[in-house]
Amino acid sequence: MRSPVPEDRSIAADGSVSDRDQVQRLRALAADLKDARILRVNSTATGGGVAEVLLLIVPSCPDLGVDTDWLAWPTTTPSSR
Repeated sequence: MRSPVPEDRSIAADGSVSDRDQVQRLRALAADLKDARILRVNSTATGGGVAEVLLLIVPSCPDLGVDTDWLAWPTTTPSSR
């Protein structure tokens, strides 16, 4: 398995959440997960709704104090890379 998350997709690098109040609210909501580790396992790293959402969510989690990772099954077909 491999982790398909791009390195620099943090909230700060993304820029789509620029309102400090929104970021603080997200951090407050994520506080309940501070002692948890979330591992998402998916069948593909690209294409499909789940992979597209995970490309946005997983890199933001460390900014919110949530330990998370995403692993995708290795594929051999060109269409699923």
